[in-house]
Amino acid sequence: MSPIEVASDWGLGFVGATGDFISAIREGTEPCLTGDQARTVLRFALAIQRTARLRREVYVDELDQRFPGLYAARRRRRERREAAGTGSWLSRLLPEGKTAQYAPLALEQTRLLVARFEPPDPPLPDTCIGLVLRGDDLPEQRLGLVVRGNAASLVEGEVPAGAALTVTMAPGLWAAILLKKKRIEMAVLSGKISYEGKVEEALKLRDALAL
Repeated sequence: MSPIEVASDWGLGFVGATGDFISAIREGTEPCLTGDQARTVLRFALAIQRTARLRREVYVDELDQRFPGLYAARRRRRERREAAGTGSWLSRLLPEGKTAQYAPLALEQTRLLVARFEPPDPPLPDTCIGLVLRGDDLPEQRLGLVVRGNAASLVEGEVPAGAALTVTMAPGLWAAILLKKKRIEMAVLSGKISYEGKVEEALKLRDALAL
């Protein structure tokens, strides 16, 4: 396999983004990121800065609040109450701790995630995201989250050819995210999730799947 030269200067990303935006205006096409998706990226970056400054976990949603500190404190209290027994019956059966204990539930929870998909308005563009669940002493699982015609489906046993983005993580971590035991933002920040491809594709599905 031949090596691929990739520019390492982060500033070139601004050049490419500006060029894409200008091309979209001139040619009447959609840019790589919509305004809402770009705002999500910005909020994520600001949350990273805030968590470093405050030395605590920061909810991305708190950036939109008038009193972010109060919002974060109330949300942490609510999450602690739910973890103590006021959440779902499945959450009560699974104690807090390492995420490996949730690994056997990864496939079932992924199926439920797709089953509760509600077509958004305006419709989502067609996309496909591969999901590789590896580790926790379980056989590797390869899945595909597919959106076609504003409807979601799950491919089991393989990552579909042509997936725009492939995400790899431990099955226990993925199940914990779906069970609301872990936040996907913190998993990314801690390096527990790796990805290859167009990260913006994940932004298209994040809100629709309530991740």
